[in-house]
Amino acid sequence: MANGADLHDLRLASRHTVGIVKSVKQLGRTDIDVDEAVDINDSINHALSLLQSEIRRIEVRVRPSELPKFQGLKTELVQVWVNIIKNACDALQHTPNPAIEIQTRYVKQKLLVTITNNGPEIDEVTRRKIFQPNFTTKKGGLSFGLGLGLSIVKRIVSGYGGSIAVKSDEQKTIFRIKLPIEGEHGEA
Repeated sequence: MANGADLHDLRLASRHTVGIVKSVKQLGRTDIDVDEAVDINDSINHALSLLQSEIRRIEVRVRPSELPKFQGLKTELVQVWVNIIKNACDALQHTPNPAIEIQTRYVKQKLLVTITNNGPEIDEVTRRKIFQPNFTTKKGGLSFGLGLGLSIVKRIVSGYGGSIAVKSDEQKTIFRIKLPIEGEHGEA
């Protein structure tokens, strides 16, 4: 029988799924309404709550900074963090003392989010393909769950005029996302 926590997780996940469907439908559109003032730290915490069962055995450290609000869609941003963190969880399956560190900063009119894990190195060939549609390292090529793949992440981040980069060595893999904060006159 499901307990209260499971039901809470299910409700959260179903609400999030509705948001994912909306944001996927909007991917082809250019007139997306981005009037929401989003607290990036809050959107990261929301992603972590959706991934509770995935991160149970992983040490997750969040080091937030005070950030200005970001004009965007919260469901899209949550989707970005969910995808990256979910991939990190998958990568950490065979890592002793698995850890993920998420840090937010505001530097030179840009929001900077770094998501670091201590999993195995992503080789250079894979790093070059990682943001391509339909690319997966999962056996059988099928991925179920909340993730929609890193090509969607890149598309969402690029849609906001931002950038995403990945660095990886034997010690750690770092995803670095930069999102511009618009100036007073609308220029990024």
